Amino acid sequence: TRISIRLKMLLLILGIALITYASGVTYVGWYVSQKSILDAKKLADLGAREKANSIRSDFEGYLALSRAMAKIVEDYPQRETSQRLDLERELLKKVQGSNPDLKQGWMSWEMKALDPDWKKDHGRERHAYTLTQDGNRVEFLDTADVYTYDPDNFYYMIRSSGREGAAEPYFFAPNRWPGIMGTSIVSPIKKDNQYLGQVGFDFATSKYMSTTTFDAFEGSYALVISDKGKIVAQPNEKLISQYVDQVDYIKDRDK
Repeated sequence: TRISIRLKMLLLILGIALITYASGVTYVGWYVSQKSILDAKKLADLGAREKANSIRSDFEGYLALSRAMAKIVEDYPQRETSQRLDLERELLKKVQGSNPDLKQGWMSWEMKALDPDWKKDHGRERHAYTLTQDGNRVEFLDTADVYTYDPDNFYYMIRSSGREGAAEPYFFAPNRWPGIMGTSIVSPIKKDNQYLGQVGFDFATSKYMSTTTFDAFEGSYALVISDKGKIVAQPNEKLISQYVDQVDYIKDRDK
């Protein structure tokens, strides 16, 4: 009987120990799993921040360049037309030629800044240097919005705000760069509280495709998304220009 009681007590103690051990192993497994997930999230967040900061630095560099150009040209409207165009041509060629990422450098003048007799609140002269697909640089000089204008055009949105900015990514003109999406970096040209026009650059956002690689986790990748949710860079090029909340796997995840 004494052995039987001891045996029962031993089995009871062993059972309690096994339950405690099993609970401990389960907790340790859960803790390690949760910590691994947390560490993975931190690593992914760190990688995303590094890529975002790199792109932000890129944009700030372009803005600084356009800002400097706006300051350089603010006195150009006071010059004789042929001299002004020569100065613009020299500046655009130099800036565009020294920045191979730029598809186009341009300036757009208010007609009333060039012609004191101009009465309309719209109308522009556009002067641009464009890098063509065959590697040549072509000059463009024309006018726009002389008879009517679209207030939702990015030019007039910038004019209305009075601030520098970047355009929502869009596909470039197909006769120049078919199938290429990019954006415009723009700074206003002002002098003595008068709005004179804008200066800016166009560059392809495909340069950010390299930032979509993410080697920390097998099968993972990053997305570059515009301020309004448009996919700018992603390994699956078919998704480029779609809005992220309309992508099938995102919609399925949110159901």
